[in-house]
Amino acid sequence: MRAGIFAGLTLLSAGSIAAQAAIACVQKATTPAGGDTAVRVAALMGAGHTSIAKREFSVAADSFKKATELDPNSAEAFLWYGNALGQAAATASSFKQAFMAPKMKHAWERAVQLDRCNVEARESLVQFYEQAPGIMGGSMDKARAELAEIKAIDPYRGEVQTANLAQREKDLPGAAAAYEAASKMPADSNGRAWGGWVFVLEEQGNFTAAFAAIDTRLANKPEDPAALTMLGRAAAMSGQRLAEGAASLKHVIADSAGAAKSGFRISVAGLHYRLAMILALQADTTAALAEYRQAVALNPKDKNIKDAAEKLEKAAHH
Repeated sequence: MRAGIFAGLTLLSAGSIAAQAAIACVQKATTPAGGDTAVRVAALMGAGHTSIAKREFSVAADSFKKATELDPNSAEAFLWYGNALGQAAATASSFKQAFMAPKMKHAWERAVQLDRCNVEARESLVQFYEQAPGIMGGSMDKARAELAEIKAIDPYRGEVQTANLAQREKDLPGAAAAYEAASKMPADSNGRAWGGWVFVLEEQGNFTAAFAAIDTRLANKPEDPAALTMLGRAAAMSGQRLAEGAASLKHVIADSAGAAKSGFRISVAGLHYRLAMILALQADTTAALAEYRQAVALNPKDKNIKDAAEKLEKAAHH
């Protein structure tokens, strides 16, 4: 089994994707536990979520597993048992992953059996089927079949998952098309899919289209943190519109807390990193080094940031 195969599994929760579209789905009827059992299950679920918050994923998995044993009709318990196992597997050895993989697969599949509307479990299954080798239950046919179910239940989340899958398969044009389609849906109020679309355009080097999309969004939402962030990224990567890019990044950095509340995923370290790139292109080495140091302090494990900072440090001393 490939080491780190589950490193990309995303821990999802109900409502984690902003402003979800209405789900036209009939949930399979199940009989939940009642009485004292329901109280005990609720306590175990609460303990599991507390452990998740502490990043104690193996402890969380134990709590959620006990909840599934007490209430075998709880789709939510099975969903979170799989989620916790997936997070624990991300840093586990290949040997341990081999034992965890069938358990998380079964947990998510059981969640879907109990509640066919459980999009979170289906999303996790898409990632599992796509990443796991065949001997562990991986299958691109199963991944695509699950993706079709998600699209039928929630078109927005289906397009986002289509884009995610295309990105993992290095199909950038396919990812861009899916993200663009999702970005035009009302559910994309926080710009998650829109940001993904522009990100992929930038990765393709299609800065003409990227800047056009950014300018259109800013014309309607001048303070939008997603558009301002992507403007800074496009400027840093292309070497174009540097002054605008620097100003937009500084604006988002100054109100990073407010930007985060918008629902758009903000990496403050990434903001400083891109700003440093722009300042370096503007030959302001002193300011660029200060931004790189800020970025490294905020995210010391990011190799790209550290390498860029070290490269400019060396150049500055020659």
